[in-house]
Amino acid sequence: MGNELLLAGNAQFPAPLIYATTSDVVQINLKNLGVATKTAPMTRTPSTCTAWMWTRPTMASGDFRGGCPANAAKTPGAGNIVVYMFAPEKIGTYMYHCHQEASIHVQMGMYGALVVYNPDDPAATTGPGKGQGGNLHGWAYDKDVVLLLSEFDLGQHVAEQFAGTRGGYNPVNYKPQYWFINGLSFPNTIHAGIGFNFVDWEAAHPGYDPFIVGSVTGGTTGTPGEKVLLRVINMGFEAQPMHMHGYHGKIIGSDQRAWPWANNPGNALLGIDPTPFGEAWKRTPC
Repeated sequence: MGNELLLAGNAQFPAPLIYATTSDVVQINLKNLGVATKTAPMTRTPSTCTAWMWTRPTMASGDFRGGCPANAAKTPGAGNIVVYMFAPEKIGTYMYHCHQEASIHVQMGMYGALVVYNPDDPAATTGPGKGQGGNLHGWAYDKDVVLLLSEFDLGQHVAEQFAGTRGGYNPVNYKPQYWFINGLSFPNTIHAGIGFNFVDWEAAHPGYDPFIVGSVTGGTTGTPGEKVLLRVINMGFEAQPMHMHGYHGKIIGSDQRAWPWANNPGNALLGIDPTPFGEAWKRTPC
């Protein structure tokens, strides 16, 4: 069998965006197209599951938490397919990436975004970027957008491709030449690329369009203007400073954790003045 058969499939950069709610059980079927028989398991995944495709005719959430599904049946001949199952417990913005030689595989684009919603959020049925809205840490929003940041060092890829002939690569010398938002570089990030088909790209990368739009009217929170939630994820090795021109954003959390010092609106119950959008932080200095 030739390698062209083993490598047949569709590549995507970044990897697909995954979204779920805290009431879901998520099942991901992973097949490694680059090898014939093995797929490196995820950290802490039971090794007895790695060589089989698991079928799940009926599955209660408690059946898999201690290991492989208790009532599942093995499918002979399924090959190098691994099924990962998990039940999200906290809302928030997350990421996932390859855990095998992560230093180079992340550079190769083997990563993606994971968003966990409240079950009653309208966006929970459509995912990010659809303008459905929801509530995060007490803040209501009209639409959410994923901004997955990364960068690319050509030298590391050349060294990996020609390993043994051009020497190794020292990460100390990491010096990227390209920077990406959701796998795109400027001017494609603002839909200004020449000869770039955004209709096809958006269809192949749902939830990853980095071009953010909003309205000064039409907000659902009782005040004029849409509230846009930016889910910023840094999958690169460099710090990526971001800012908006003409707008004042408010950081309301990190990962799955709310930031109490961001003046969650619920803090009013504790006697802390919740600073509205667009105004300076009012808390008295220590």
